[in-house]
Amino acid sequence: MDEKSVIREFDVLKEGFKEENLELQLQFVRRLVPLAKHLGPELTRTELLPFLRDHMDYHDEILLNVSDQLEQFIPLVGGYEHAQCLLDILVKLCDVDETVVREKAVASMNQIVRNMDTEMIQKVFLPVVEAMSNEEWFTGKCSATGLFAVVYPHASEEKKADLRNIYKILIQDDSPIVRRAAAINLLDLIELMDPQHLKDQIVPVLDILAKDSIDAVRVLAVEVALALCRKLTENDIEELVFKSIESWSEDLYWTLRQKLAINIADLQVAIPFGKTRGKILAMYQKLLRDFEANVRKQAVKSLGDYCQSLKNTYQSQPKQEDNFEPVFVQSILPHIKALSSDHNDEVRAVLSSTLISLISVLSEDCFKQHVLPLIVEMLETDTSPQIQANILKNLNFLPATMDLTRPFHSLKGVLRSLIANSSTHWRTRRCLLVGFMHIAKVTDKEYFEENLKVYYAALLGDKVFAIRRTAPAILPLLVKYFGINWTTEHIIPYFNMFRKDVNYLYRYVPLFGIKELISPSVDTHDKQYLKGFQSLVQTGNKNAARILAKINLMVDKLQSKLEEPACKDIVSLKESIIFDFKDDNVGLYAEDTLDIIQEYHNCDIFNVTEKDVEEDNVYIKGLLQIIYTRFFNLVLNLFEDPIVNIQIRSIFILTKIRELVDTLRKELEQDFVKTCLKALSEEEMEAISKEVEEEMQIKKDESTSEHFVGSDDSLNVQSRRESAKGAEQQSVNNEASQTKIPDIVVDSEKLGKLTIEDKKEDTEETELKE
Repeated sequence: MDEKSVIREFDVLKEGFKEENLELQLQFVRRLVPLAKHLGPELTRTELLPFLRDHMDYHDEILLNVSDQLEQFIPLVGGYEHAQCLLDILVKLCDVDETVVREKAVASMNQIVRNMDTEMIQKVFLPVVEAMSNEEWFTGKCSATGLFAVVYPHASEEKKADLRNIYKILIQDDSPIVRRAAAINLLDLIELMDPQHLKDQIVPVLDILAKDSIDAVRVLAVEVALALCRKLTENDIEELVFKSIESWSEDLYWTLRQKLAINIADLQVAIPFGKTRGKILAMYQKLLRDFEANVRKQAVKSLGDYCQSLKNTYQSQPKQEDNFEPVFVQSILPHIKALSSDHNDEVRAVLSSTLISLISVLSEDCFKQHVLPLIVEMLETDTSPQIQANILKNLNFLPATMDLTRPFHSLKGVLRSLIANSSTHWRTRRCLLVGFMHIAKVTDKEYFEENLKVYYAALLGDKVFAIRRTAPAILPLLVKYFGINWTTEHIIPYFNMFRKDVNYLYRYVPLFGIKELISPSVDTHDKQYLKGFQSLVQTGNKNAARILAKINLMVDKLQSKLEEPACKDIVSLKESIIFDFKDDNVGLYAEDTLDIIQEYHNCDIFNVTEKDVEEDNVYIKGLLQIIYTRFFNLVLNLFEDPIVNIQIRSIFILTKIRELVDTLRKELEQDFVKTCLKALSEEEMEAISKEVEEEMQIKKDESTSEHFVGSDDSLNVQSRRESAKGAEQQSVNNEASQTKIPDIVVDSEKLGKLTIEDKKEDTEETELKE
């Protein structure tokens, strides 16, 4: 670019700064670096930077971007020997009223100075810091506190003493904003100071901070004390700092006690000595029983971290006996038990989220004996839906070896109570899914069938769409844990019974189930349908070869179905329909429930193991079987639904089935599959073909083969919906007391077929706005 063009561009920039449109001004500011490159170092120093220095009355957003751009200007002005012209502008930016602009200007100055040599810092930058520290207005002094840490290591001993004295004045400034900024930035400065200087000049400041009249300043004394403890010796801490810290647990101002509760675990880490361990524990006990609920809440939040740090202090001293668990049981557990019945709901809610985290600190026996009963008691007796939801969500933190069903006096009673008393707190019901899956992992299918199955059915028919959409997500895990045969017999009928629901929003449920089976939301692994087969076949596993042959035949049958004119016509409609199901993302409705299940179970749904093959529980084989025998005709019937959205969803699901079959067909073309199938004799293939014909017989429309009479241990989905509708007209208290425990209604003359009297309009309400 020639000189005239550069000058013209500079003139355009100057005119651009006069624009009233903020976005246009920002565009010109973002061109500062390219313009400086074209202008060259001399013109940048003599023209561009003076222009910026003289025009500091722009919008804060402009000044923020200027501060950010100037950080890159050192090479553009000719190197560090010309850094003064940049510092002049940044100093002016450090004086503006907007905090964000000042902080960015300080950050840019620090970045520039870090690469300066010591001589340059002493000559150019140190006078800048001293001048800013002595300004009358608070803005310059606030900014100056953020510059001490970068200049202090490069100052002479004499200047270091001056800087310490200046900082001590700043931390006692009349302006609380300056005092707060000085306290915050003191943490970095402490890291650079010698222990003797800390004892002489910073320790005396600690009590001054703790007695400050402003909360925002006073609470910073805790962090300053922690920084000092990390630098001082055990004796120095005990003599100079610890008494002050100890007194804060009884301080008049609850905000300081709250800050101490937040940092109690860090305090134990910073002071890991045996002499003070008992005193810190006593402080923690005081915080747990503090009369201010906010203090108790923060102390409970710190429970897991504090116990871990306390345990570490015992383990770091091998010569002494590890008494952590006896100390926990004797000194901490009684306070936790008291807090489990705290009058403040928020304190109990935090405790319900924290208790299970103790499993990582305590031994399994200690946890089972002392903490698990407390968790069960809170779940059984506490009526707060938030507390119940917290416990249920955190069940996945329990190890798989810990059976949660045994401590309950009546698991059914707990589940009935949770569902019945959560009419206005639907997230509690959704959290039951986490509890279901933990119990499913530690128990057998008979237990699930007897105690949990009907409650899962209730969630499938819940009045809230988010629950109906989330509940099918665990279906693949049930198949994986309990087998396709059990799932087909006991769970799939609950999905099928929604196909004729009078409310079209409930007719989505079976389609959601099919979609989750084909594309499991709980599975975060790469989707390969025949994953694991190759290694099994190569080891000579005959059962794996037979199952591969069955899968091949099942795919053929499904392909034949899909090639029928009716199916082809439906699938062809996908070309004229845009499947925009952004709002159907299960994560939107499941929120953290899905993340918790994914993290805990971490199940590779489609992976095949030797055990799967031996038990004939291969997921992909069962999926093909269930689609062909149970769901295929259901999808075709729902395509005839009078509601267009149901029709579109049916097309989408049929397309998913088509994609599944096409992908499987490609995977079956792999060499190892062909070799495996060729190795089977004609007699074996004939036997396999007969088995497939039997397994792929299309089932008639039926529900579960069991008869659920109207017992207290059963649920009726429809009666839940009807009771919920009536409850909308009552207060929350009346709602909790009058909600009936619904039952399954069964027509015993129809082979145990589940029936639902769907006479209610959907209460789709604004659950996601709740």
